Order: sequence, then structure tokens, then C-alpha cells
Amino acid sequence: MPVMPWIGAALAQLMMLVVASACAGAAWELPQAGAQALPAGCAETGARVVAKYPVCEDQQRVFGSAVAGAKAAGKLLIIEFGATWCPQCAALDRTLPGPEVMGFQGGPVDNAKTFDVVKIGTSTLANGKLTPVPQGEAILAHVLAKAKDAEWHGWPFLAVIDPGNDAIAFTRNTNDLMRDAGSHDPAMLREALVNAHDFLRLGKAPPAEPRPGLLSRVYHWIFG
Repeated sequence: MPVMPWIGAALAQLMMLVVASACAGAAWELPQAGAQALPAGCAETGARVVAKYPVCEDQQRVFGSAVAGAKAAGKLLIIEFGATWCPQCAALDRTLPGPEVMGFQGGPVDNAKTFDVVKIGTSTLANGKLTPVPQGEAILAHVLAKAKDAEWHGWPFLAVIDPGNDAIAFTRNTNDLMRDAGSHDPAMLREALVNAHDFLRLGKAPPAEPRPGLLSRVYHWIFG
């Protein structure tokens, strides 16, 4: 007896979903961070903080909540890695959330409807010294492991993930996105987000990043 046309179409659609599911990675999970204690700088009063990152919170929980929220909304998640003492990170915070980037609607991607953002700190100050934040470093390492050929040049550092697929991640250094006045170029940030969207949702390879200049290489050598 021949299979009815609608049954055949339904079976074909089901097979496509099965294949797509097999090709995609599993949903993002929390990294296995060995140290759960807060960094030493959290007990210090009057520490010089120029950029706000939740280094004194449970960043595993912050990250997990952001992943779950973005997944429920069907959005990609921008992870902004930074340091509390980093002036470039403070500069990014003045541009990324604003109307020229996340609120911009004139490009090929509606950023507000496509992306959520979470901030993760990997370095802070304690007794006047740079102090690593173990949870933040664990999350950064977890993301970098999913990003082929990714190189971290310094703070702030952007990653974009699809919460429903942990097989890949998009990463972007921001050192070449700065203006001479010390602010980030909104158009270049928007282009980076389009590249992230096209890579994660359309499978289009992103353009290669420019090679970091001498100052960026020295910065990375000094700070990690």
C-alpha cells in the first residue's frame, strides 16, 4: 500500500530534524571550575575599579543564567570578558550597550533581537596587585576550547555562542576596534556581531583578525 503524501512529507521533515540535531553540538553547560571561592580583592575596600564585572558574585551562576535566558529567547549570547581595573573595558561599556551597537536597527541583523550580553571578569585588584578570578578564567578557557584557532590578546575580549550548540564559538579581540580618542568604533563592533551571527547561524567563516600590533603584544605579555 503506498504511503500517503502527507505521511511521506512528515517523515522527510522528521529525518531532516534528526540529521540537524545530530550535526549540532549539545547545549552549553557550565565549565568545571575547581575554585569556587571569591577572589581576594572582594575583601578589599577602596579597590580601584574602573570597569564593572561581577567578580564578587558566583560567575558560574551568572554565566549559567545568561545561557539559559538566551536559549529560552532564541538568542545568541555575547560574553564580554574583562578586568575591573581595565580602562578599555570601561570604554567598551560606554559603547556596546548603547543605541549605536546593541540598539542599532539599520543593519542586516537586529542586534537587540538577536543577542543577549553577559559580563564575566577574569582579573581584579587585591592589595594593589593584579589578581586572577578563577571562575572567570575557567569560563574563558571553556569558551576558547570551542573556538578554533582563537587567540586572546587582552581585555576586553568578546565571545559569542549559540546556547543550543556547544560545538563552536565565535571570538573577537577588540584592540583594533579602538578609536584614537580611546573609545570603540560602533560600526566595527556592529560588523563583528554580524560576523558572529553569520558564523553561528549560517555557517559562514568569519574574516581573519588583523595581527596585533607591538603594543598589543607587549600588553598581552605583561598581563597574561
